[in-house]
Amino acid sequence: MWYGYFDGCSKGNPGDSGVGGILIDENGEIVEKISKYIGVHTNNEAEYMALLELLNSAYRHNVKEILIHGDSQLVIEQMTGNWKLKQESLRPYYNQCKDMLFYMHASFKWIPREKNQQADKLSNEALKQTSDFCNYHRGVFDINNLEKITNDIYIAHGTEDYAVDLLHNVCTCPAFKYYEGDCKHLVAAKKLKETEKDIKELFPA
Repeated sequence: MWYGYFDGCSKGNPGDSGVGGILIDENGEIVEKISKYIGVHTNNEAEYMALLELLNSAYRHNVKEILIHGDSQLVIEQMTGNWKLKQESLRPYYNQCKDMLFYMHASFKWIPREKNQQADKLSNEALKQTSDFCNYHRGVFDINNLEKITNDIYIAHGTEDYAVDLLHNVCTCPAFKYYEGDCKHLVAAKKLKETEKDIKELFPA
């Protein structure tokens, strides 16, 4: 008998979400820890996705029998058939989890949150890692690292190079998509263009 713990969290519901999980073998040894950012989801979606990650981990380790613990009563009761699935938005995740049970025998047990602290910590760590990553990209960018290509196109040089298009207000960096139109490269390019404009007005050709 193997054991598993899962937890999903959403900051905003819906909002930035993370999943956490722990897979333990028959000897009580932790075989795998799961900590993964999954984008913007509701809390219930995150819980189901955490369970799916755990089931995928069990499949990769060729687990045949597993007892799964979770503090989401909704997910546990729906997976055991005690509660009906009423939210259609959850059905794709529910179906994927059910499909994974074809490969193993799984039983489910609800536990209070305080007994699921390890999985909870892993799900929140996934959010923190993503937050740190995005805050880095959203911070201040040195305008000296901008290379002007055309009047509206710049290349932001750093660990990686990104194209900044002021005409359409877009940037190719990951943070621009994450923050829906806001990143440090775009802010720096706008500042540089304003500086160039001010210089031209002070010293016309």
